[in-house]
Amino acid sequence: MEVGARPVSLDGYHACGVGHAHARLSESARTRMSSFRSSLQRQLESGVQMYGVNTGYGADSARTLPSELIRTVQRTTVFSHDVGTVQPVPPDIVRVRLPLTANVMATDFAAASSEVPLQLLEFLNHHAIPPVPDLDRLTQTDSVTPHRPRLLPPHDCSHGPHITRPR
Repeated sequence: MEVGARPVSLDGYHACGVGHAHARLSESARTRMSSFRSSLQRQLESGVQMYGVNTGYGADSARTLPSELIRTVQRTTVFSHDVGTVQPVPPDIVRVRLPLTANVMATDFAAASSEVPLQLLEFLNHHAIPPVPDLDRLTQTDSVTPHRPRLLPPHDCSHGPHITRPR
């Protein structure tokens, strides 16, 4: 199944989700994502202020972050939204969500690096299921990106995410 070039059928998602088909990121999606990311970087370099990208949040949003802090703040923000004792989503559900998430990232205007959907598709194609927090069970709202499941932070960040493989 090719992700990011055109709408994907439910049959295509299902075939990938149950392991009957492999998925790959289309060249057109890679080109589009690279273009959006380059545009974002040019805007940041020119001093354009973008809420939550190079600013603080809420009352702190009027403050532009120094460029050397942007990556740290972005990483801290993602981890702060995902850390907790939430039960993980069952692996069979995660497997079906991987191609959906990769396709959303490859077709929207978020300027995400193409490395992210590529990694999700690698997990899928190698039957490696990353742990994903069940954010629907949280009582607070997930206002960052509710349509994108994120990986649980690893216990030791230096060794990468913990992956389960079917037995």
